[in-house]
Amino acid sequence: MVYLIILGITSILAFFADTLYARSRNLSLFAGLLIVVALATVAGLRDYSVGYDYLYYCHADISEAMSANSWWSCLQHAENDWGYTSIIYLATLSSDSHHFAMFALSFVILLLAYLACHNLRQYAPCWVLFSFYILILYAPSLNLIRQSLAISSVFLAFSVYKKKYGGWKFWLLTILSFSFHKTSIIPIAVIVYANIVSYSSPTKQRTLTVAYIILAIVALALLKIVLDIISEQIPAFEKFTTYSNSNGKEGWREPGVSKLALLFIIVYMGGMFLSYKYKLIDNKTLVVSFHIAFTALLCVFGGLYTNTVTRLCFYFWPLCYFYINIILSNNKVVSPRTNVLFIFVATIPFLYEFAKDRLFDSNDYLRYTSEILGIS
Repeated sequence: MVYLIILGITSILAFFADTLYARSRNLSLFAGLLIVVALATVAGLRDYSVGYDYLYYCHADISEAMSANSWWSCLQHAENDWGYTSIIYLATLSSDSHHFAMFALSFVILLLAYLACHNLRQYAPCWVLFSFYILILYAPSLNLIRQSLAISSVFLAFSVYKKKYGGWKFWLLTILSFSFHKTSIIPIAVIVYANIVSYSSPTKQRTLTVAYIILAIVALALLKIVLDIISEQIPAFEKFTTYSNSNGKEGWREPGVSKLALLFIIVYMGGMFLSYKYKLIDNKTLVVSFHIAFTALLCVFGGLYTNTVTRLCFYFWPLCYFYINIILSNNKVVSPRTNVLFIFVATIPFLYEFAKDRLFDSNDYLRYTSEILGIS
């Protein structure tokens, strides 16, 4: 129930922060910052047993950063990506507490996500987007630490690209996301490619889309073989073999297709095509959203034989939900006065079903406990 309480309080506070935007943009951002600090504090004070990643690598990385003489020395001895390592090193300069380093990591994750939602407010309410992010990704962020940093960076890069279609900020955020987790190159490539296709002629759109579908399917089919070959030749990639050959003792490595994720994508894709048919969205929106959804669909099926591929879906959920909000906030669907209420009522029940295995603490490795806060 802890995650449900967090979601409820966050939604209420984010809504009030959103209402301040009409009075002052800076005041609204400051209120959002306080929400991020509160959520990061809860994340930072969790027990070390919450999630696998802290014990798997984060504990050693924090200890290594504490003993490093300089930032460069820390990077030289680091086994993980430099962006993630840099955050830990900066955190250890302020405190030698592992909890503070965990707070710093969660703070960056949540801040990037909130800024993305704020950037997209002209298309959908910021509080609704951020509430969804907390619903789906807050609990996993306590486990998938490096990838969560990349997910938030990609989401923010998407929001920048949506507003200005590229520019130095987008490419800077692309580098930032890559510094957290190298898999971020996949959603970034999809975003750029899909937008290029969307601005092509109808004939060229069909050709490029079909080519993408074929290449993506072939790439997925060959992925496991390629990773095994690379991991044998390059020591740095050895951990991929461990992931793909896992026997399922750890929940986030278990093979299989998520039926709820599959249902979500099928309903989502069907909704996008119907929305285009009834002129609720334009052709560009349809093309981009289709490429995003199709890539997520391949990631779901990729879980059948390469377990870590399913985790790539997390990159695409915030993007899919953003496009859902574009449809539901269309004046042809509902009057402007009830946009926010309609979005909430129409989407939260299904999202609740999609995420309930995390929200009710049924996954032992994600069950929130904190000796410091007295939560067991």
